[in-house]
Amino acid sequence: MTAGWGIVGGMGATGGRAADPLAVAEAQWRARGWPDADAMVAARAITRAHRVVLARVDAALAPLGLVFGSCEALVRLELADGTPLPMGQLAELLEVSPTAVTRLVDRLEAAQLAARVPATGDRRSTLVRSTPAGRRRLREAMDRLAGVAYGIAELEPPARTTLVRALALLGRDDGRRRATRPDPLTATRERWAARGWRDPEAGACATLVTRAHRVAHARISAALAPRNLTFAQCEALVLLELARDHELPVGRLAALLEVNPSTATRVVDHLERTRLVDRVPSGGDGRTVLARLRAKGTRAVDDAVARMAAIRFGVAELGMTEQRRVARALGPLLAATAAPAARAARVEPAPDAGRLRSRR
Repeated sequence: MTAGWGIVGGMGATGGRAADPLAVAEAQWRARGWPDADAMVAARAITRAHRVVLARVDAALAPLGLVFGSCEALVRLELADGTPLPMGQLAELLEVSPTAVTRLVDRLEAAQLAARVPATGDRRSTLVRSTPAGRRRLREAMDRLAGVAYGIAELEPPARTTLVRALALLGRDDGRRRATRPDPLTATRERWAARGWRDPEAGACATLVTRAHRVAHARISAALAPRNLTFAQCEALVLLELARDHELPVGRLAALLEVNPSTATRVVDHLERTRLVDRVPSGGDGRTVLARLRAKGTRAVDDAVARMAAIRFGVAELGMTEQRRVARALGPLLAATAAPAARAARVEPAPDAGRLRSRR
């Protein structure tokens, strides 16, 4: 569900242009008879868009000493209208662990952008509020983010509206019918306009893309945990299954996973220890090490795909039509970044026949 799932074989004989990564991912998925291709494509599009948005937002915020997470925390504190928030509530709003929110508040407090305050009547509870410096920094941050359209400049207003209204459904299991839910875009417009923040449609869209990724990622991780696989390890196995001869150089695997080489090495270390892959030398280059999928690895892929399909790849609230709308709406954003990724990670697809036969 990174760029990799749709870029294996994604460079066609079209003058070096990258094929549509979502179309390639869907074709490869269906060719193997794997289930729920529409949900896979939607979840993969969300994950890829999240990474694009995160990189762009972090770059825009870097001069202010902020990243997406710290800015989001300041937004949540601002929207509390001066009421300090319990640390636990802030963690829930940000959908992170208590440990993560503690580290985040530590950094904001060290920069004098937020402050902890004791809770009246409950010595065990700690509250957090923004400071005047934090509110000033947030205004600067929101101006910067509006200047880059919150990282989604390629998306036209109709696509943003489609995404906001679809992605707001994820993780909202409150028993209410969809027709009775408040419109998320209307609510965002009202709250942002009251604070003078620009481009609420883009801001709501970018925020919901990153939130949808967190929801889907958490669900998939939980589904894979009984098999002792992380999300990244599962991605690596799928990439090897899709590659010609079911093997890839570790460096190319890192590019497909969009991680640094040391992270890819740790992923392969785990898969080798669990006897799902072998490390083998490249026939033409003694310096290159290949990760090669074993027969046990292919069985693990089939099991992992079944587990992810059982939870509809973490996007179960979206019907098939909504899944397709989400993938289609994110298309222009993904297309703008697909070509560089494809050039960095080009591999040939696996043949349809002979899967597994020559592997142990």
